[in-house]
Formats: sequence, C-alpha cells, structure tokens
Amino acid sequence: MRRGLLLASLLLLATAARAAPLRPLDGGAYKAAAEAYASIERNDLAAAERAARLAATLRPDHAAPAEILADVLRRQDRAQDAERALDAAASRAAPHAPLFAQRAFLRLARKDMAGAAEDFRRALSLASRDEANARGWRLGLADALLAEPDQAAALAALDPLRDDPGYAVQARFGFALQAAGHDDAAEAAFQRAAASATTEDERATAARALAGLQSARGAFEQAAATLGAQIPRGTGCTLDLAYLALRAHDDEAALDCYRRMRDAGTLPESASLDAAYAAKRAAANDEAREFFRTGLDATAQNEVAKRFGLQREIDALDRRFGLASGFALRAGRPESAGGTVGQGIAEATWQPGGVGYHDGRILQLLARVSANAVDAAAASSSNGSSTTRSLQGAVGMRWKPFSEVTLVGGVERLIKIGPDSFNDWLLRLAWSTGGGTDIDPVADHWWSWQAYAEAAYFVTQGRLVHTFEARGGQTWRGALFDTELLVTPFVGLAETYDAAERRRLGWAAGPGVALRRWYGGDAYRAPPHWAEWSLQYRWHLAGSARLSGLVLQLGWSL
Repeated sequence: MRRGLLLASLLLLATAARAAPLRPLDGGAYKAAAEAYASIERNDLAAAERAARLAATLRPDHAAPAEILADVLRRQDRAQDAERALDAAASRAAPHAPLFAQRAFLRLARKDMAGAAEDFRRALSLASRDEANARGWRLGLADALLAEPDQAAALAALDPLRDDPGYAVQARFGFALQAAGHDDAAEAAFQRAAASATTEDERATAARALAGLQSARGAFEQAAATLGAQIPRGTGCTLDLAYLALRAHDDEAALDCYRRMRDAGTLPESASLDAAYAAKRAAANDEAREFFRTGLDATAQNEVAKRFGLQREIDALDRRFGLASGFALRAGRPESAGGTVGQGIAEATWQPGGVGYHDGRILQLLARVSANAVDAAAASSSNGSSTTRSLQGAVGMRWKPFSEVTLVGGVERLIKIGPDSFNDWLLRLAWSTGGGTDIDPVADHWWSWQAYAEAAYFVTQGRLVHTFEARGGQTWRGALFDTELLVTPFVGLAETYDAAERRRLGWAAGPGVALRRWYGGDAYRAPPHWAEWSLQYRWHLAGSARLSGLVLQLGWSL
C-alpha cells in the first residue's frame, strides 16, 4: 500500500508547478524512478541512488529525478551532494516548486539563511493554490528570515497564516513580534501557541517565551505562575527555563529544574553556580554546598579570587557550631576611670539546621561566660559598677534577619555565677560594616576598614550601655612569609556610653596594629578560623577617660 502511494506521488509530482507544469515521467526514466522509490522502501539506499541517477541521466530536463536523488543522498547524510544535485537540476530543468523548497531546507540546515529565504520565496511563487506543502514552506521562510534577522519580512511571510491557530504558526508569530518590539502582541501569540501545543517541548517553549515577556515588564509573580504551570510536568527543563524562573524570583522552581537536569545528567558544570545560589536562597543548604563544590571544581585554578569566594560560600554553609574566646586588657587609665582592667570571655554558639542559616540570615543559640578583674585601688575609687569578682554567665539567642545588612538582635538571660555578678535580662542590638577584613588571595596589601556599634539594655536594672568603634588602615598579607597572616596598622576611634557611670559618655582615639592569622582551610573551604592580637594606644578626647590608655586584645574564633 505504501509503495503504491509513493508511485502515485511520483506520477503527480509535476502537478505542483504553476508557471511551467511538468509532464509526468514515462519510459525508462519512470521505470528508474519507480525502482528508486522501491529501493528506498527496502532501505537499500545504494540501489536507490543508482536508480535515481539513471532517472536523472535519462531526463535531465525534468526536476523529479533530481528531487528523488537529493532525497536519497540526504538520507545518507550527504547534504552537500544532495544540494549539488538540486543545483544542477535548477540550472537545466523547468522551474519546479518542490525542487526549490527541498534545496531551501538543505540551505536552512547549513545556516545559509539568505539562500534558504530566496529558495522558499521561489517555491511559494511557483506553488499552486492547493499546494499542500505551502504552509511548511512558509514556516521555513519565516525561520530563515527570523535568523537573518528580518522581523518585518518574517511577519509578512507569516501574514497569510494569521488565522491558523496551530502552535507552529503562533509560536513563530510570537518570536517575530517580540523581536520587532511588539511585546503585547507577542504575548498574545505565545498564549495561543501554548493553548495549541501538543507536546511537552512545545508547552515548555511557549511557557519560557511567555514568562520571559512577563518578567521583562516586571510581572514576576505572573511569570512565576506561568513557569509553575510548566515545570511540575517533569519535562522540558532547560537552562533558559531555569534562568527565567530565577528572573521571576522563583528560586524553588529554578532549583527544581536544576535538580531534574542534574538527575538526568544534562546540567552543565558551568550552570552549577546558578543552581548553588538558587539553593542557597531557598535554604537548601546541603544541596547548595554540593552545587558550589561542583562549580568550584569547574572553575579554573588561575581564577584565584573567584575560587576563594566560592570556598568562602562553602564555609558559610558548613558552619554549625562555633567557639570564640577573647581577652582585653586596658592599662594606663586614671584610677577615676577604672585603672587597669582585664576582661575575658568564652562563648559557644550553635546554628540549628535549616533555620540557622538562610542566605546570610543567621539564627544562633549561645552560651557565654565572662569575667572582669580590676586592681583593688581602682575598684575602691570607682562607683562600684566594675568589680573584681564579676564572673558572669549568659544563655540566649541572636538573630541576623537580613542577608546583606549586618544588623543583629539578641535576647540573653544573664546568670549569676560569681559573688558580684547578677541575674537579669539583656537585650542587644548590634550593627557592623566594613571592607577588606577577609583574606584577599590576589593582593599583597589593600585598604581595610570596619565600624561596629552596639546598644545593650539590662531590663531589671533599667541600664543602657552602648559602644561604637571604627578603625581603618592598610592590611598586608604574607608578612613573615605566611600567606594567611594579615598585619594591619590602623587608626581607630572609640566611643562608650554607660548609664551606670558618673561620667556616662567618653571618646578616645589612637593608632594601633593588629595581626590576624587565618587557618583551617582546605580545597573546598576557605580558612574558617582565626587568632588575632592587637595593640592600640588611645588618647582621651572627651567625657570619661574609660577608653583611654593602652589597649591589648587577644581573640580566637573556632
């Protein structure tokens, strides 16, 4: 039955031309063409090629044998030979619409858009009114014109099909209208394309295009809804679909798409970082860590700064527990300002899984022990707000609610341990900012600065304390041949306010030097721990002299 249809197609092949109708093949040429079709049916392409070449030799003035030969050569992946056969026929045979259309598709495949457009136009100009293939030729012409690009010509080529509701037509209308800047009309065309789509790939293409237009005009929620209707289908997930989900601020949808591509083995390593950041924003920290590791593996070794940034991202995701301790000694103050005082602090923190770290937002539970010690003479001459045996405990929580702003609130229960400590509730609010405080893996020295302010309120005592400190200087890396040792000479300014002191407010400033040694890093994690030593001399500027004198600070973070 199928062979009979092929022979009938051969006999009717000439009826498509309008300008110079071809007579049906006859005699030996007909017999050879029929044998070529029969060999194609048997998938004997070598025999089909011999028969088609014989038919073309017998009737070089007829387009049909050349079209059969070109089809056989194309089936053998010999597109160039197929196009040459059609070139030869076009120069000596009567004009025939299918010949030019066949050559147009070959030219389209090798991205000769101008040649393809010319051939599609000739085929359409020769086609009869009832030519069944004219729709496909017109779509091919639109594809060639869109690729050139010539949006106006593409729209003109599609215009006779404007009432065709099919996906193939409406999707092309959408892309042509979008390229021409007619976004509203393009959106309507993509909606019609989505409604008539018959495959998952067609639905995915329409959804991507529609969501892209919606997100471009700021309708991110609408774009997310458009994508959300497509992504759960489980197919059609591509990089551009995931990217549009990101533009629509739908990290969950984007992450779902990245997961599916990863599980299918189609996610390029180059896209791992986009997936990592989507997972990080979606609080899928374990997945974010793995995506970051994959992205780090794909990053060239000579991209030192980028690799360090990724290692720092992994470090932030890895943190669960922390332990920090510090000691500060202030010497050279007048006895009226407290004399020499030392303070030691040890604090342990825990970030609960899931809620503990969410894209830079941090929730920590903490336990702390602190101790103050002053000389006896200073203690007796002060107002008693500082003591020699103030071993103090505390438990509580702190919360950083913003990703980009370092603003931290805290609630603590102070627990009496030493004789001169007390029970109370403490409310804290702290803000900090700075730059150049981390390792710069590509520079030997750079400017660094930081500022810190904190307000603390003792609820039972009704006592407010706040402090402010800022410093800036030049940081040198690699001092003493240690690339993880940072040395920073700086100038600092400090302020304090304590409602329990006779002189509540005080200001001081002066030069100093800080040494910070980072350690504990590996191939995937930037150094997470540090030990620091700093020495500063502060001159009294105004108010209380509590901040003046020599300040020695030792710190350690694990």
